[in-house]
Amino acid sequence: MLDLHTIFEPLRLAAPGHDERIAAWQSEASDWLAADYTVRQGRALFVDGGGAVRRWDFGDPAARFNVLPGYNAAHVYDIPGTYSITRSDADGSNRLQQMVRVVPASANVMPVPAGSDLAAAVAAAPAGATLQLERGATYDIRRSMRVAVADLTVGAAAGTGPLPRIRMVATTKTYAFYVAAGAALAVDAIEFDSDVPLGAPVAKIDRHAFFVQSGSLTVRNCRARHLDNFIEGSGGAAGVLVQDCECTNELRSCFVWIDGCDYVLLGNSAADSNFEHIVRSSQPAVQRVLLFENDFANPPIRTKESFTFRKGSFLYAGRNTFRFGWVQVSEGKPQPTTQARHVVFADNTLTDGAWLEVKPACEDVLLSGNTIVDPGSVDNPVHVTGNCRVRVENNLWRRKSPTTRSFVARYPVNTLPPLVPDVSESGNTIAVQP
Repeated sequence: MLDLHTIFEPLRLAAPGHDERIAAWQSEASDWLAADYTVRQGRALFVDGGGAVRRWDFGDPAARFNVLPGYNAAHVYDIPGTYSITRSDADGSNRLQQMVRVVPASANVMPVPAGSDLAAAVAAAPAGATLQLERGATYDIRRSMRVAVADLTVGAAAGTGPLPRIRMVATTKTYAFYVAAGAALAVDAIEFDSDVPLGAPVAKIDRHAFFVQSGSLTVRNCRARHLDNFIEGSGGAAGVLVQDCECTNELRSCFVWIDGCDYVLLGNSAADSNFEHIVRSSQPAVQRVLLFENDFANPPIRTKESFTFRKGSFLYAGRNTFRFGWVQVSEGKPQPTTQARHVVFADNTLTDGAWLEVKPACEDVLLSGNTIVDPGSVDNPVHVTGNCRVRVENNLWRRKSPTTRSFVARYPVNTLPPLVPDVSESGNTIAVQP
């Protein structure tokens, strides 16, 4: 069993200034913290573990993602009430508990009938409002819809039927929702689309579902078609939860472009990006990312990864499925300074030719409990290059035929002085399973 609480020494992080965060829990704190935290029904509550991998139990057993591992996590409560969140180390020790009060969603529900001007409705909505879109309706927008209020919800009307569709028909760069600094938006059960189908033209079209500028975003049960980025966080987001969303093979760019802190991706499916990575992190300021039980695939005709964590700190990727291509940690350029640190890649499945690559300038990387199924044309399932500190433990390499190849391929970088990988291996298994 993976003993996560001994991976890295806990660090002390400054608590980010987000008003719905149980931040930087301290192991020396009392069992019951003094603060009374309140969150609205349907809005994500973000937590961080003070720089160590934790086990989070949100006290909501009916929810699909009630228990999560990670440096950080997030949860949405769909039923008002009082809940007890338990944070512990992976072995159950050092338990802390926190009471959280979930208040009902706002009674200010504003229906937006089919044919209405959705952009005008968003601009006029007060803080705390819920915009309710008609199922099966299409809402065309010709400009980005800016969200500047502290609490706005947009979702489908109750009942069954097709999802409401927000379609971008602008001729210039457009975000369906532009979440401004300090704002918070929750979106549930919406399809995002454009009027430019794939192949007409094939090139990127600058239509995106979300841009987050140091605000907070909760997106659940949504679908993306004929877009560039589904979520672009390059404004420096401060809390993004993406759960149970789907991107078809009509995506041109990233499912999620990570920038900022506290990203949580749970149970999503992204089939293909025609020009980019499925999920990408490329800024050193990125901190605290959790990927859990997602299914990402970038077919072999693409030259980009399913997932690349080029720069940043405190990533936990667990129980995901990655199909085709490779999964990359660090940027790949020989550099003396660390680009990616504190990365746990645990219990994932890599199949259809997918494999793991750890590039130069990263430290404290753990690859543990992963299953890699016959990684196509490459000779080793794990490649480590340059100045990296990596532990490779208890992974399974399933092959169709026997091999004399090692589990890990090490590649020094011929600089002065040479950049040599620091790799420890234990408990890895190669199994022939035709």
